[in-house]
Amino acid sequence: MRSLPSLIAALVVLRVAVPGAQTVRVDFEKDEPGTPPQGFSFALTGQGKPGVWLVRNDDAGHGNVLAQTDADTTDYRFPVAVYNDVTAKDVDVSVRFKVRR
Repeated sequence: MRSLPSLIAALVVLRVAVPGAQTVRVDFEKDEPGTPPQGFSFALTGQGKPGVWLVRNDDAGHGNVLAQTDADTTDYRFPVAVYNDVTAKDVDVSVRFKVRR
């Protein structure tokens, strides 16, 4: 079986594009490593397994990160983590991530 890369997200920043806009910063520093993050739900588009999303401690420079750790090799598979605690329109989203093999 071939190994698939893990997607690791360190930080998500949402900015609502309206006058007096509010900025929401989502990080994983208060979440316990080895568990799914609080305030997220998980889904799958495509085929295969839904994915396993866990908080991990990356390194001193990044702290806790969100990692998709399932190595399912199914083609056309897109595991998704959805932040539940925001409803908005006309937003700018900034995400820092890396792929780790």
